[in-house]
Amino acid sequence: MIQTLTAMPIPGLIRKIAVPASVGFFFNTMFNAVDTWYGGRISTQALAALQGIRQPMFALWIGLWRQIVAPAAVFWLLIRLYEVGLTGVWWGIFGITWSAAATAWLYARHQLTKAGQELT
Repeated sequence: MIQTLTAMPIPGLIRKIAVPASVGFFFNTMFNAVDTWYGGRISTQALAALQGIRQPMFALWIGLWRQIVAPAAVFWLLIRLYEVGLTGVWWGIFGITWSAAATAWLYARHQLTKAGQELT
């Protein structure tokens, strides 16, 4: 039996929504902290590239992808087409977060390689 958000008790909703979201935010923060630490160990230029100072548009595109484009498409697909409900939303958040992380990793690798070629 599928319950809607308006029919479920508030404490249960907090456990089902807020706790996984908090865990996701924690891991996202840890990803950024580790990314910054490793970038800082390489060089200040690498750290600047990872923080979006050298290419500020990258942060904008990743933000748009993670906050608007991917959620709208993924959630529509999971909820409407596959009818998976709230579980599908959490799998969608998982997939979007990891696709953005993979994109950021590929972009940072490309930028660091390009910066290394400019130095030689």
